[in-house]
Amino acid sequence: MIRIMGLSDFHGAIHVLALLQEKIREVNPDIITFSGDIVKGYKRGDEWLAARDEKRAPQMTEDIKNEEQEDLQFYHTFFSFLNRLSVPAFVVPGNMDAPEPRFLKASKGNVVHRSLVETPVTITGFGGQLTEEREETTFVLQYPRQKVMDTMEPFAHKKIDIVITHSPPVSSLSFEDGQERGSLVVNDLIDLLNPDYLFCGHAHKAQGVEWIKTTLTVNPGALKYGNYVIVEEDTVEFGRLV
Repeated sequence: MIRIMGLSDFHGAIHVLALLQEKIREVNPDIITFSGDIVKGYKRGDEWLAARDEKRAPQMTEDIKNEEQEDLQFYHTFFSFLNRLSVPAFVVPGNMDAPEPRFLKASKGNVVHRSLVETPVTITGFGGQLTEEREETTFVLQYPRQKVMDTMEPFAHKKIDIVITHSPPVSSLSFEDGQERGSLVVNDLIDLLNPDYLFCGHAHKAQGVEWIKTTLTVNPGALKYGNYVIVEEDTVEFGRLV
């Protein structure tokens, strides 16, 4: 029996870390999963959206260059927090954790993005926003279906205990503020890997749990709001840091 604490969508909310540390001591999980979005990345994200709407290439503005220092500070604070814990933590990037090389350099070995780790449990993951065709790794992180499936297919012969994604599957865990935030690529990853658990994020307010075939799929809700989840076998308990 393993006790998992699921987290997602920190978005620079440094004030929650002291409360989270207390909760981790209280709950005593065996592992922690984090489903992405450590930084805010507002300038990068706004430029990406504006460029898409205006049908032009995004530009590296002075504001975006200045935002890099904020990103690096959030990464340092978050990963230093994880590394001080006695609990192993496994992380994928969110769509805002761009550029990809900056995230990977800051991660200090906690990342299971596009890789597989065999601890007492077998964990793999694919972060960023999973899409049908778009790819972007500088302003935001978006990965196309073909790259995702080609990367994860070699793991299909393994017995996978946990998959961590940022994008939720299309399900009750993906609909937020009238918008579908999920990706059918994640549904297909569940079919491919048949994990016991899948932890996701991205839809901040769509906290919930759903069985998708034989996979217990969990969106813990956004950590920036204080949300977390504890999963032990088929028992799921949502909580909020107060």
